[in-house]
Amino acid sequence: MAEQLAKIQPQAITSPDNKLQTLHHRMSVNRFGHRVVEGAVRNISPDSNVSAEIKAEYYDAAGTLIGTEVDIVRRLEPGKTGAFEVVYSGERRWDIKSYRIVTLQQI
Repeated sequence: MAEQLAKIQPQAITSPDNKLQTLHHRMSVNRFGHRVVEGAVRNISPDSNVSAEIKAEYYDAAGTLIGTEVDIVRRLEPGKTGAFEVVYSGERRWDIKSYRIVTLQQI
């Protein structure tokens, strides 16, 4: 199961305003059993000091939504990349089998 969770998702997600783009993302399990969606986001605009909000939804094996969490990457200069980690630590973390990034936006 750990290998399945750690599979990198290379598909790019672009923000609605075309200022931000994910480079890759994957879900893993940290040493506390929390599910972590980690990846990289790039400022693809000419704007300075762009901050990104990344929101992930977590699902069980039946596709039922378990929870939603957010991470923020601050102060991305044009062309620069920042790492994100969206952590779910709720009681049902053991039931999580998949995730989906539902929001990538400038804040």
